[in-house]
Amino acid sequence: MYAIIETGGLQFKVETGMKLNIPKIPGEVGEQIVIDRVLLTDDGKDSVVGTPFVKDATVGATILEHGRDKKIIVFKRKRRKGMEKKQGHRQDYTRVEIGEILVGSVKTPAAETADEKPVAEKADTKKSAPKKTEAKEADTKKSAPKKTEAKKTDTDKAVSKKTDAKKTVVKKTTKKADKEKTDTE
Repeated sequence: MYAIIETGGLQFKVETGMKLNIPKIPGEVGEQIVIDRVLLTDDGKDSVVGTPFVKDATVGATILEHGRDKKIIVFKRKRRKGMEKKQGHRQDYTRVEIGEILVGSVKTPAAETADEKPVAEKADTKKSAPKKTEAKEADTKKSAPKKTEAKKTDTDKAVSKKTDAKKTVVKKTTKKADKEKTDTE
């Protein structure tokens, strides 16, 4: 039996007893971990493809060690510009040994605790929902009078436009009068 899992943004084909390096994950050496991001399982007879993950499928693993890969040289160069940059990189990894691949209703203790956490979060959101609606109602009641006070009628708008037009005309005439006075003097 094999499975395809996703961890650290990478996908791995794993079988029972297999040892592999995956991107670094938190945990102590010897600790049991459960990987629940299973994309595909195949037992030789049936293969189950997830959308995107297979429901109720987990892969158990044991952390063997933490380490760093070989150094990779990153060299960048732009021709005719005299720009060269040489940089090294070592990727952190965790070496794990795959224990068992579980599909269906069989759950490990770690998977059960993971299932309980989202249920508790859902219960908290239901309790806080009425508080949010009360706050929204209070905000709408407060903002409604402000809208009516700020609202101007069409006649008020027309009057303000006329007064603005008169002011600009007056200003223009005074400027012309000033120019004429300066010209005559």
